[in-house]
Amino acid sequence: LGNPFAVRLLKALFLVKYIRDFRATAKNLRILMLDGFNVDIKALTRQVEESLELLVQQTYIQRHGDEYEFLTNEEKDVESEIKATDIDLSEAADELAKIAFEEVLKIQKVCYEANGQHYAFSRKLDDRLLGREQELAIHLISFFNDHDEKTIKARTVGRSELLVIMPPDKRLMDDLILLKKTDKYIRQNVTTTQKDSIHRILAEKSSRNRERQQDLQQQVRALLGRARLYIAGQEVEESAEDSRTRIISACQKLIARTYPNLIMLPGVNYTEKDILGILLAKQPSLAGLSEAEQEMLAFIQGNHRNGIRTTVKVLVDKFESNPYGWYLMAIVCTLAKLCSLGKIEVQLDGSLLDDNELEKALKNTRSHANLILKPQVEFSAAQVRVLKGFFNDFFDRPPLHQDAKALAQETGEALQALQQTLRDYQRQTADYPFLKNLEEPLDVISGLTGKPYAFYLTELDRQATDLLDLKDEKIDPLVSFMTGSRRKMYDDIRNFLKAEKANFSYLGNDAQSRLRAVIDDPFRHRNNTFQDAMVLLEETRREVQRRVEKEREKAVGQLDAWEKQVTGLKEFAVVPGELQQEIRETFNRVRESLTSQNLIAVINDTVRRFEDQEYRDCLNKVISWKPVPAPSVYPRETKPLPPVAEPIIESISKTIRQVAFDKPIL
Repeated sequence: LGNPFAVRLLKALFLVKYIRDFRATAKNLRILMLDGFNVDIKALTRQVEESLELLVQQTYIQRHGDEYEFLTNEEKDVESEIKATDIDLSEAADELAKIAFEEVLKIQKVCYEANGQHYAFSRKLDDRLLGREQELAIHLISFFNDHDEKTIKARTVGRSELLVIMPPDKRLMDDLILLKKTDKYIRQNVTTTQKDSIHRILAEKSSRNRERQQDLQQQVRALLGRARLYIAGQEVEESAEDSRTRIISACQKLIARTYPNLIMLPGVNYTEKDILGILLAKQPSLAGLSEAEQEMLAFIQGNHRNGIRTTVKVLVDKFESNPYGWYLMAIVCTLAKLCSLGKIEVQLDGSLLDDNELEKALKNTRSHANLILKPQVEFSAAQVRVLKGFFNDFFDRPPLHQDAKALAQETGEALQALQQTLRDYQRQTADYPFLKNLEEPLDVISGLTGKPYAFYLTELDRQATDLLDLKDEKIDPLVSFMTGSRRKMYDDIRNFLKAEKANFSYLGNDAQSRLRAVIDDPFRHRNNTFQDAMVLLEETRREVQRRVEKEREKAVGQLDAWEKQVTGLKEFAVVPGELQQEIRETFNRVRESLTSQNLIAVINDTVRRFEDQEYRDCLNKVISWKPVPAPSVYPRETKPLPPVAEPIIESISKTIRQVAFDKPIL
């Protein structure tokens, strides 16, 4: 070695190699090398460090973190072979990137404190992209980089990246290279070597390598805590000592510098749930469009003027990037606000999307490339005023909206509602024959529905006069009738004529024809026609009721007389009680049926049929009844007598044989 002190130090390391309780650090080895009280400690420390470095270079010892270990002959041979193993420096750089980004920083997205949104960062090491590229980046400059710091800083001026320049650290670089060499050597030799001692050494090397990797994490963490940070060539001062905290804090400043237009967004954290509410609001702010809304509207209008098609995807790509940095839901909700105010219209496959359809399309990011955005056509104040006047005159109410698009859409919806109402009325033509007059209005209204909103602002005025005449002459009278009190009067008269049709022939007056005239043409006389008809209806109803009651009383009286005649027969007194009850129940049943009957013809027919059938049956049951003879107490044999045919007694109705006789039978 040519260095007596290094030889002494090597002997000391040999002596303590197998003393596990002794940590062979540079400080402890310096204590071992003291040979008196008057030694210069600083000089001795420097001498120990230089000797340790020499011994490591000559592969007499190996370093594990802060500790040093004497190498046996076999261990020295293995260590020499490890140092002679070839690796690409990029492998060590990759290991540094892995330790820095995945184990120390662990940063893929940074939450921006001003709006609570997460922004993705790409990772770079020495101008080399690691993984997917993002607009923002954390660029780590390591000791593997050959460029000087001034040149590196100058190259970041036009980039949206945080430059992290690690201070040089030869020991860290050596440890990274040794880590990769050791790992490669073990993988190449662990299965080929035959000696047990070598297997033991390789196993120990593998264990030491894992420890070295843990130590590297601490070294990288400490080194990043001292790294210099730059944004756009300007150094960023961070007081935090923790490396991850320093980097995240610097990223906050990078986001703010990269996206200066973030301040355009209001302090609202938009979510998917807000989209439908914004679309349905329709009411402009008293302060007008916000700065974000104006910016987005200007972009869409500019593209439209230049013949450039704008989709939602184009819009998102534009406002997610520099200088805006808006998050997806903020972009979508700002667009929804412009749509609700009628500034922008959204088309899908050539069709305009309404509120509910638009909400679903905006939530589905896969459809964003097919959603075409167009500025709403500007309409003059005169066109809006004319449509408002027509709406008020035709629907007898003022419109709810003042904006051109919303007013036109409201007009289309009102026409569709009127069309549905008229169709519902037309289905009742069987009960109201005059509703057949709705055919012409329905054809006209149907031709006005389903049109683009611009039609109502530009074309509807040409038909306004004819539509208002049609409304006054045909639509209003019919709708007023169907929704007013005259419909109930009409139903009362119609139902009365239908129910009492059979009784009118017994009245002998013209009430039926007068009521029928009102039903056949309810619009002929509009003044007091139905009031007079209702008076006539009540009078006629009372007259019919009186006549029905009179006929019912007459019929019941006839039944009472017939029952009195039957029960007054001397034969009735001797028939059994069961038969008497049966005959009385026959009369009672007919009386009850007459009580619930309101048709005079049916009342009379019931009495006639009773006289021809049931009344005669009752008489026959009374006069033909005979008691059964009792059996003889002393039977004797007698010669049977020839049978004698008894006469059959049968009653006939006096309607068949008119006889002036005061008894019911002859």
